[in-house]
Amino acid sequence: MFIIQSLEYEWEKSQRGAKFASQRSLLPQTLSLDCLPDYDRGIALDNRGRFLKHSKDFISCDRFNIKYGIDPDLLEVELLGIQPAYGFPPSVRVNQDEWIQLKYNYRKVDGNHSRWFFGLRTINVGNFTTFKSDVFLTKNARRIYDFQRNVYRINK
Repeated sequence: MFIIQSLEYEWEKSQRGAKFASQRSLLPQTLSLDCLPDYDRGIALDNRGRFLKHSKDFISCDRFNIKYGIDPDLLEVELLGIQPAYGFPPSVRVNQDEWIQLKYNYRKVDGNHSRWFFGLRTINVGNFTTFKSDVFLTKNARRIYDFQRNVYRINK
């Protein structure tokens, strides 16, 4: 069963200073899951109440594509726009009973082009045999992929 948890925090340009950075550092990067999966394969949920776009074997999360196929023991995460020269592999495998964390920051402008917003998105991708609501809280991530050096522009 795959479990994908997407957490997104957003702030305005005036909230970018050191004072606010220390407050943002206190925000959780994993949360308890308060819902049960509605099917055997898995669940993909973000903290804004939206389910992520997915088909029968593919889930899209902005900078990452998560592929799951016939083999339930394997998830593959494709890192979009990442070159191997940057020190990150083009795709990551998530084996049974482990999870990884993907983090990136972004900026976007509102519809009137008058206010800038900045954000941090954390995506926890797990492949588990059983569902537990605290699965991301009790076991450490196998690996953390942090792309916060680069600011991506997101059009939402």
